[in-house]
Amino acid sequence: MIFRLQQAHFLDFVKIVVNGIIDRDILFDGKNFIANLPLEAVYKFNSYRFTYNRRIISNNKFKFGLGFSAKIRDAGTSLKNKELLSENFSIGFVPLVNVLANWDISQKMGVEFLGEGIVASKGRAIDLSLSGKYNFTKNMQGNFGYRLLEGGADGTNRYNFIQLHFAFASLKFSF
Repeated sequence: MIFRLQQAHFLDFVKIVVNGIIDRDILFDGKNFIANLPLEAVYKFNSYRFTYNRRIISNNKFKFGLGFSAKIRDAGTSLKNKELLSENFSIGFVPLVNVLANWDISQKMGVEFLGEGIVASKGRAIDLSLSGKYNFTKNMQGNFGYRLLEGGADGTNRYNFIQLHFAFASLKFSF
């Protein structure tokens, strides 16, 4: 059994900022952003999770568990130019189901899969990662992998979906 308080798995905070000039007007959250003015767009998605995972299979080479996560998300978008600012940020709770699988190929190498998600009629939240690990020494481990973060909501006043792909690497030292 695993209890852990964590921020999102590998990338704790997502913030994308884009600057540019658009050649047509944009109506965003009831405000009209005039064309041909420098514009800044921000997408933010921060999440914090409390995760419970119950091991169903646990032996020397393979571990498999199912559980749930309580996710608090702090997300939103904004548009800004020299005349206007429109922000739409909110904090909310999302319950997730999780799956964790570890396969130790050898004493030095292994593979880990971690998936969390939920799908509903008005939206979804999916967070999947597949990584490899290599134990350099008893105390030093390297990881590398791929992560897909996808989801959004189709509400009465808002529509927002995003799909992000990551490659990641880490070095862990324990003592």
